[in-house]
Amino acid sequence: MFADWDDLLQKNYYDNTLEKWLLGAFILLSSMLLSLLCIWGLRLFNKVYAKKTDTVLDDYMVEKLTFPLATSVFWAGIYILFNYLVWSSAVYIIFSHFLAITFTLIVAWIAIRFLNALVEGYWLPKIEKEETAIDASLILVIERSFGIIVMFIAFIIGLKNAGYDVNTLLAGLGLGGFALAIAARTTIFNIFGGLTVFFTTPFKTGHRIIIDNFDGYVERIGLSTTRIRSFDDESVAFIPNHFFAEKKIINISQSDGFQRSFIFVFPIDTEIVKINKVKLTLLEIAKEHKQIVGTPRVMIDNFTDAGIQLLFLCMIHSKSAWWDIQHEIAIEILQKFREQDIRFTVRSTLKALPPPESERIPGMVYPEEVKKTKKSKDKDEE
Repeated sequence: MFADWDDLLQKNYYDNTLEKWLLGAFILLSSMLLSLLCIWGLRLFNKVYAKKTDTVLDDYMVEKLTFPLATSVFWAGIYILFNYLVWSSAVYIIFSHFLAITFTLIVAWIAIRFLNALVEGYWLPKIEKEETAIDASLILVIERSFGIIVMFIAFIIGLKNAGYDVNTLLAGLGLGGFALAIAARTTIFNIFGGLTVFFTTPFKTGHRIIIDNFDGYVERIGLSTTRIRSFDDESVAFIPNHFFAEKKIINISQSDGFQRSFIFVFPIDTEIVKINKVKLTLLEIAKEHKQIVGTPRVMIDNFTDAGIQLLFLCMIHSKSAWWDIQHEIAIEILQKFREQDIRFTVRSTLKALPPPESERIPGMVYPEEVKKTKKSKDKDEE
Protein backbone atom coordinates (compact mmCIF):
# COMPACT_ATOMS: atom_id res chain seq x y z
CA MET A 1 0.00 0.00 0.00
CA PHE A 2 2.76 2.45 0.95
CA ALA A 3 4.71 1.42 -2.13
CA ASP A 4 1.72 2.29 -4.32
CA TRP A 5 1.38 5.65 -2.57
CA ASP A 6 5.09 6.38 -3.09
CA ASP A 7 4.77 5.44 -6.73
CA LEU A 8 1.78 7.78 -7.07
CA LEU A 9 3.68 10.68 -5.50
CA GLN A 10 6.65 10.12 -7.81
CA LYS A 11 4.59 10.16 -11.01
CA ASN A 12 5.33 13.09 -13.33
CA TYR A 13 2.61 15.53 -14.30
CA TYR A 14 3.72 18.42 -16.55
CA ASP A 15 7.44 18.04 -15.73
CA ASN A 16 6.85 17.79 -11.94
CA THR A 17 6.01 14.92 -9.62
CA LEU A 18 2.71 14.85 -7.77
CA GLU A 19 4.65 15.38 -4.56
CA LYS A 20 6.06 18.63 -5.89
CA TRP A 21 2.63 19.80 -7.05
CA LEU A 22 1.19 19.14 -3.58
CA LEU A 23 4.06 20.98 -1.90
CA GLY A 24 3.58 23.82 -4.41
CA ALA A 25 -0.11 24.02 -3.49
CA PHE A 26 0.91 24.08 0.18
CA ILE A 27 3.35 26.96 -0.52
CA LEU A 28 0.63 28.89 -2.35
CA LEU A 29 -1.98 28.39 0.40
CA SER A 30 0.61 29.22 3.07
CA SER A 31 1.51 32.49 1.34
CA MET A 32 -2.18 33.41 1.12
CA LEU A 33 -2.67 32.58 4.79
CA LEU A 34 0.43 34.56 5.81
CA SER A 35 -0.75 37.61 3.83
CA LEU A 36 -4.13 37.46 5.61
CA LEU A 37 -2.36 37.10 8.96
CA CYS A 38 -0.24 40.12 8.05
CA ILE A 39 -3.39 42.20 7.45
CA TRP A 40 -4.97 40.99 10.68
CA GLY A 41 -1.79 41.56 12.72
CA LEU A 42 -1.24 45.11 11.41
CA ARG A 43 -4.87 46.05 12.01
CA LEU A 44 -4.65 44.63 15.53
CA PHE A 45 -1.45 46.61 16.12
CA ASN A 46 -3.18 49.76 14.87
CA LYS A 47 -6.16 49.15 17.17
CA VAL A 48 -4.21 48.21 20.30
CA TYR A 49 -1.12 50.39 20.10
CA ALA A 50 -1.15 53.01 17.32
CA LYS A 51 -4.57 54.49 18.18
CA LYS A 52 -3.42 55.14 21.75
CA THR A 53 -0.41 57.27 20.84
CA ASP A 54 -0.52 61.06 20.66
CA THR A 55 0.70 61.26 17.06
CA VAL A 56 -1.36 60.20 14.04
CA LEU A 57 1.68 59.35 11.91
CA ASP A 58 1.83 55.73 13.11
CA ASP A 59 -1.90 55.33 12.39
CA TYR A 60 -1.42 56.46 8.80
CA MET A 61 1.71 54.30 8.42
CA VAL A 62 -0.15 51.14 9.46
CA GLU A 63 -3.23 52.03 7.41
CA LYS A 64 -1.32 52.85 4.22
CA LEU A 65 1.24 50.01 4.36
CA THR A 66 -1.06 47.13 5.38
CA PHE A 67 -2.12 45.98 1.91
CA PRO A 68 1.24 46.60 0.16
CA LEU A 69 3.07 44.54 2.81
CA ALA A 70 0.47 41.77 2.66
CA THR A 71 0.78 41.74 -1.14
CA SER A 72 4.57 41.50 -0.89
CA VAL A 73 4.20 38.46 1.41
CA PHE A 74 1.94 36.78 -1.16
CA TRP A 75 4.37 37.73 -3.96
CA ALA A 76 7.24 36.10 -2.00
CA GLY A 77 5.21 32.86 -1.86
CA ILE A 78 4.63 33.02 -5.62
CA TYR A 79 8.36 33.56 -6.16
CA ILE A 80 9.25 30.54 -4.00
CA LEU A 81 6.68 28.45 -5.87
CA PHE A 82 8.07 29.57 -9.22
CA ASN A 83 11.61 28.54 -8.31
CA TYR A 84 10.51 25.28 -6.69
CA LEU A 85 8.63 23.82 -9.65
CA VAL A 86 9.93 23.01 -13.11
CA TRP A 87 8.26 24.90 -15.97
CA SER A 88 8.32 24.69 -19.70
CA SER A 89 10.38 27.31 -21.53
CA ALA A 90 7.33 29.32 -22.66
CA VAL A 91 5.71 29.35 -19.21
CA TYR A 92 9.08 30.13 -17.59
CA ILE A 93 9.60 33.20 -19.79
CA ILE A 94 6.08 34.52 -19.17
CA PHE A 95 6.28 33.85 -15.42
CA SER A 96 9.76 35.38 -15.04
CA HIS A 97 8.69 38.54 -16.89
CA PHE A 98 5.57 38.79 -14.77
CA LEU A 99 7.56 38.47 -11.53
CA ALA A 100 10.16 41.02 -12.65
CA ILE A 101 7.51 43.63 -13.48
CA THR A 102 5.33 43.02 -10.40
CA PHE A 103 8.36 43.12 -8.08
CA THR A 104 9.29 46.67 -9.15
CA LEU A 105 5.62 47.75 -9.02
CA ILE A 106 5.21 46.41 -5.46
CA VAL A 107 8.39 48.18 -4.31
CA ALA A 108 7.10 51.41 -5.91
CA TRP A 109 3.70 50.88 -4.30
CA ILE A 110 5.29 50.57 -0.84
CA ALA A 111 7.37 53.73 -1.43
CA ILE A 112 4.29 55.70 -2.57
CA ARG A 113 2.18 54.53 0.37
CA PHE A 114 5.01 55.43 2.75
CA LEU A 115 5.10 58.93 1.26
CA ASN A 116 1.27 59.18 1.51
CA ALA A 117 1.42 58.32 5.20
CA LEU A 118 4.21 60.82 5.77
CA VAL A 119 2.31 63.60 3.99
CA GLU A 120 -1.12 62.96 5.50
CA GLY A 121 0.10 62.02 8.96
CA TYR A 122 2.85 64.60 9.43
CA TRP A 123 3.11 67.36 6.82
CA LEU A 124 -0.58 68.25 6.35
CA PRO A 125 -1.36 68.51 10.11
CA LYS A 126 1.79 70.59 10.54
CA ILE A 127 0.80 72.95 7.71
CA GLU A 128 -2.75 73.34 9.03
CA LYS A 129 -1.51 73.92 12.58
CA GLU A 130 1.25 76.41 11.81
CA GLU A 131 -0.55 78.13 8.88
CA THR A 132 2.58 78.25 6.72
CA ALA A 133 2.79 79.88 3.30
CA ILE A 134 2.64 76.43 1.65
CA ASP A 135 -0.88 75.44 0.63
CA ALA A 136 -2.06 71.95 1.55
CA SER A 137 -3.43 71.40 -1.97
CA LEU A 138 0.05 71.94 -3.41
CA ILE A 139 1.42 69.18 -1.17
CA LEU A 140 -1.37 66.83 -2.31
CA VAL A 141 -0.72 67.59 -6.00
CA ILE A 142 3.02 66.99 -5.55
CA GLU A 143 2.21 63.75 -3.73
CA ARG A 144 -0.04 62.48 -6.55
CA SER A 145 2.40 63.59 -9.24
CA PHE A 146 5.24 61.83 -7.43
CA GLY A 147 3.15 58.65 -7.24
CA ILE A 148 2.42 58.69 -10.99
CA ILE A 149 6.08 59.34 -11.86
CA VAL A 150 7.35 56.60 -9.51
CA MET A 151 4.89 54.02 -10.88
CA PHE A 152 5.83 54.92 -14.46
CA ILE A 153 9.57 54.61 -13.71
CA ALA A 154 8.97 51.32 -11.87
CA PHE A 155 7.04 49.97 -14.86
CA ILE A 156 9.87 50.92 -17.24
CA ILE A 157 12.47 49.34 -14.93
CA GLY A 158 10.34 46.21 -14.67
CA LEU A 159 10.11 45.95 -18.46
CA LYS A 160 13.87 46.39 -18.74
CA ASN A 161 14.51 43.71 -16.11
CA ALA A 162 12.13 41.44 -18.00
CA GLY A 163 14.28 41.82 -21.13
CA TYR A 164 12.13 44.17 -23.23
CA ASP A 165 13.61 46.91 -25.41
CA VAL A 166 12.76 50.00 -23.37
CA ASN A 167 14.31 52.48 -25.84
CA THR A 168 11.84 51.55 -28.58
CA LEU A 169 8.96 51.84 -26.11
CA LEU A 170 10.09 55.28 -24.92
CA ALA A 171 10.42 56.49 -28.52
CA GLY A 172 6.88 55.32 -29.22
CA LEU A 173 5.63 56.99 -26.05
CA GLY A 174 7.32 60.23 -27.14
CA LEU A 175 5.44 60.32 -30.45
CA GLY A 176 2.24 59.23 -28.76
CA GLY A 177 2.69 61.87 -26.08
CA PHE A 178 3.08 64.59 -28.72
CA ALA A 179 -0.15 63.51 -30.44
CA LEU A 180 -1.90 63.29 -27.07
CA ALA A 181 -0.71 66.79 -26.12
CA ILE A 182 -2.28 68.20 -29.30
CA ALA A 183 -5.56 66.39 -28.66
CA ALA A 184 -5.70 67.31 -24.96
CA ARG A 185 -4.58 70.94 -25.18
CA THR A 186 -7.48 72.09 -22.96
CA THR A 187 -6.29 69.79 -20.18
CA ILE A 188 -2.76 71.11 -20.61
CA PHE A 189 -4.05 74.70 -20.34
CA ASN A 190 -5.80 73.71 -17.11
CA ILE A 191 -2.60 72.16 -15.74
CA PHE A 192 -0.64 75.34 -16.51
CA GLY A 193 -3.43 77.32 -14.85
CA GLY A 194 -3.13 75.10 -11.78
CA LEU A 195 0.64 75.64 -11.68
CA THR A 196 0.02 79.39 -11.94
CA VAL A 197 -2.30 79.22 -8.93
CA PHE A 198 0.24 77.22 -6.92
CA PHE A 199 3.20 79.49 -7.63
CA THR A 200 1.47 82.90 -7.59
CA THR A 201 -0.93 81.89 -4.74
CA PRO A 202 -3.80 84.34 -5.45
CA PHE A 203 -5.79 82.21 -3.01
CA LYS A 204 -5.44 79.15 -0.79
CA THR A 205 -7.66 76.34 0.42
CA GLY A 206 -10.36 77.78 2.68
CA HIS A 207 -10.28 81.26 1.16
CA ARG A 208 -13.45 82.91 -0.04
CA ILE A 209 -13.07 84.19 -3.60
CA ILE A 210 -15.18 85.65 -6.40
CA ILE A 211 -14.37 84.66 -9.98
CA ASP A 212 -16.59 85.38 -12.96
CA ASN A 213 -19.45 86.37 -10.59
CA PHE A 214 -19.21 83.05 -8.73
CA ASP A 215 -18.76 83.54 -4.98
CA GLY A 216 -17.60 80.66 -2.80
CA TYR A 217 -15.04 78.97 -0.55
CA VAL A 218 -12.09 77.08 -2.05
CA GLU A 219 -12.22 73.46 -0.84
CA ARG A 220 -9.51 71.85 -2.97
CA ILE A 221 -7.04 73.07 -5.57
CA GLY A 222 -6.28 70.33 -8.07
CA LEU A 223 -3.84 70.22 -10.94
CA SER A 224 -6.64 70.50 -13.52
CA THR A 225 -9.70 71.84 -11.66
CA THR A 226 -10.47 73.67 -8.42
CA ARG A 227 -13.44 72.74 -6.24
CA ILE A 228 -15.37 75.72 -4.83
CA ARG A 229 -18.45 75.58 -2.58
CA SER A 230 -20.94 78.35 -3.30
CA PHE A 231 -21.32 81.02 -0.63
CA ASP A 232 -25.07 81.40 -1.29
CA ASP A 233 -26.51 77.87 -1.58
CA GLU A 234 -23.48 75.64 -0.71
CA SER A 235 -23.56 73.97 -4.12
CA VAL A 236 -20.20 72.67 -5.38
CA ALA A 237 -18.61 73.89 -8.61
CA PHE A 238 -15.53 72.47 -10.34
CA ILE A 239 -13.83 75.36 -12.16
CA PRO A 240 -11.14 74.64 -14.80
CA ASN A 241 -7.85 76.13 -13.70
CA HIS A 242 -7.24 78.05 -16.93
CA PHE A 243 -10.03 80.43 -15.82
CA PHE A 244 -7.79 81.68 -13.00
CA ALA A 245 -5.19 82.82 -15.53
CA GLU A 246 -7.81 84.58 -17.69
CA LYS A 247 -10.43 85.96 -15.28
CA LYS A 248 -10.34 88.55 -12.53
CA ILE A 249 -10.07 86.99 -9.04
CA ILE A 250 -11.35 88.79 -5.94
CA ASN A 251 -9.99 87.27 -2.75
CA ILE A 252 -12.38 88.35 -0.01
CA SER A 253 -10.54 86.40 2.72
CA GLN A 254 -7.35 88.43 2.22
CA SER A 255 -9.17 91.74 2.65
CA ASP A 256 -10.55 93.23 5.85
CA GLY A 257 -14.06 93.19 4.44
CA PHE A 258 -16.18 93.66 1.37
CA GLN A 259 -17.95 96.80 0.33
CA ARG A 260 -21.68 97.38 0.59
CA SER A 261 -23.46 100.49 -0.63
CA PHE A 262 -26.73 102.24 0.21
CA ILE A 263 -28.17 104.93 -2.07
CA PHE A 264 -30.64 107.51 -0.77
CA VAL A 265 -32.43 110.06 -2.96
CA PHE A 266 -33.65 113.29 -1.34
CA PRO A 267 -35.75 116.04 -2.93
CA ILE A 268 -33.70 118.63 -4.77
CA ASP A 269 -34.83 121.37 -2.39
CA THR A 270 -33.65 119.53 0.75
CA GLU A 271 -31.71 121.85 3.05
CA ILE A 272 -27.94 121.43 3.24
CA VAL A 273 -28.12 121.27 7.04
CA LYS A 274 -30.40 118.24 6.76
CA ILE A 275 -28.07 116.53 4.24
CA ASN A 276 -25.16 117.01 6.67
CA LYS A 277 -27.32 115.65 9.49
CA VAL A 278 -28.05 112.53 7.44
CA LYS A 279 -24.32 112.14 6.83
CA LEU A 280 -23.50 112.33 10.54
CA THR A 281 -26.28 109.85 11.35
CA LEU A 282 -24.96 107.29 8.85
CA LEU A 283 -21.37 107.68 10.09
CA GLU A 284 -22.57 107.21 13.66
CA ILE A 285 -24.40 103.99 12.71
CA ALA A 286 -21.26 102.66 11.00
CA LYS A 287 -19.05 103.58 13.97
CA GLU A 288 -21.26 101.77 16.50
CA HIS A 289 -21.67 98.56 14.47
CA LYS A 290 -19.02 95.97 15.39
CA GLN A 291 -19.06 94.17 12.01
CA ILE A 292 -18.25 97.30 9.98
CA VAL A 293 -14.50 97.69 9.43
CA GLY A 294 -12.41 100.37 7.79
CA THR A 295 -13.51 103.94 7.19
CA PRO A 296 -17.13 104.41 6.04
CA ARG A 297 -17.85 107.12 3.46
CA VAL A 298 -20.92 109.27 2.91
CA MET A 299 -21.03 111.68 -0.06
CA ILE A 300 -23.32 113.36 -2.55
CA ASP A 301 -22.87 111.04 -5.49
CA ASN A 302 -24.98 112.72 -8.15
CA PHE A 303 -27.80 115.08 -9.01
CA THR A 304 -30.56 113.31 -10.90
CA ASP A 305 -34.09 114.04 -12.09
CA ALA A 306 -35.35 112.41 -8.89
CA GLY A 307 -33.26 114.68 -6.64
CA ILE A 308 -30.03 114.60 -4.64
CA GLN A 309 -28.40 111.16 -4.64
CA LEU A 310 -26.51 110.40 -1.41
CA LEU A 311 -24.13 107.41 -1.37
CA PHE A 312 -23.23 105.51 1.82
CA LEU A 313 -20.28 103.08 1.51
CA CYS A 314 -19.16 100.74 4.28
CA MET A 315 -16.97 97.62 4.62
CA ILE A 316 -18.56 94.57 6.25
CA HIS A 317 -16.19 92.09 7.93
CA SER A 318 -15.28 89.33 5.46
CA LYS A 319 -15.98 86.48 7.91
CA SER A 320 -19.42 87.71 8.93
CA ALA A 321 -22.78 86.78 7.41
CA TRP A 322 -23.05 89.88 5.24
CA TRP A 323 -26.77 89.43 4.47
CA ASP A 324 -27.62 89.59 8.19
CA ILE A 325 -25.30 92.55 8.77
CA GLN A 326 -26.68 94.45 5.78
CA HIS A 327 -30.23 93.81 7.04
CA GLU A 328 -29.29 95.05 10.53
CA ILE A 329 -27.72 98.21 9.10
CA ALA A 330 -30.76 98.89 6.91
CA ILE A 331 -33.17 98.45 9.85
CA GLU A 332 -31.04 100.77 12.02
CA ILE A 333 -30.98 103.40 9.26
CA LEU A 334 -34.79 103.25 8.97
CA GLN A 335 -35.19 103.61 12.73
CA LYS A 336 -32.80 106.59 12.95
CA PHE A 337 -34.38 108.33 9.95
CA ARG A 338 -37.90 107.89 11.33
CA GLU A 339 -36.84 109.19 14.73
CA GLN A 340 -35.40 112.31 13.09
CA ASP A 341 -38.24 112.60 10.54
CA ILE A 342 -35.85 112.20 7.62
CA ARG A 343 -37.65 111.14 4.45
CA PHE A 344 -36.08 109.85 1.27
CA THR A 345 -37.14 108.20 -1.96
CA VAL A 346 -35.87 105.11 -3.73
CA ARG A 347 -35.54 104.68 -7.45
CA SER A 348 -36.54 101.19 -8.54
CA THR A 349 -35.06 99.49 -11.56
CA LEU A 350 -37.79 96.85 -11.59
CA LYS A 351 -40.21 96.90 -14.49
CA ALA A 352 -43.83 96.26 -13.52
CA LEU A 353 -45.57 93.68 -15.68
CA PRO A 354 -49.27 94.30 -16.46
CA PRO A 355 -51.78 91.76 -15.11
CA PRO A 356 -53.53 89.34 -17.49
CA GLU A 357 -56.70 90.62 -19.16
CA SER A 358 -58.91 88.35 -17.00
CA GLU A 359 -57.69 90.12 -13.83
CA ARG A 360 -57.83 93.73 -15.09
CA ILE A 361 -60.09 96.30 -13.46
CA PRO A 362 -62.72 97.71 -15.85
CA GLY A 363 -62.15 101.35 -16.71
CA MET A 364 -58.46 101.38 -15.71
CA VAL A 365 -55.97 102.32 -18.41
CA TYR A 366 -52.77 100.22 -18.40
CA PRO A 367 -49.35 101.31 -19.77
CA GLU A 368 -49.39 99.16 -22.91
CA GLU A 369 -52.88 100.52 -23.78
CA VAL A 370 -51.52 104.05 -23.54
CA LYS A 371 -48.72 103.10 -25.93
CA LYS A 372 -51.20 101.52 -28.35
CA THR A 373 -53.41 104.64 -28.24
CA LYS A 374 -50.39 106.86 -28.84
CA LYS A 375 -49.25 104.77 -31.78
CA SER A 376 -52.74 104.80 -33.35
CA LYS A 377 -52.91 108.61 -33.00
CA ASP A 378 -49.54 108.97 -34.67
CA LYS A 379 -50.72 106.81 -37.58
CA ASP A 380 -53.94 108.85 -37.96
CA GLU A 381 -51.93 112.09 -38.05
CA GLU A 382 -49.73 110.64 -40.79
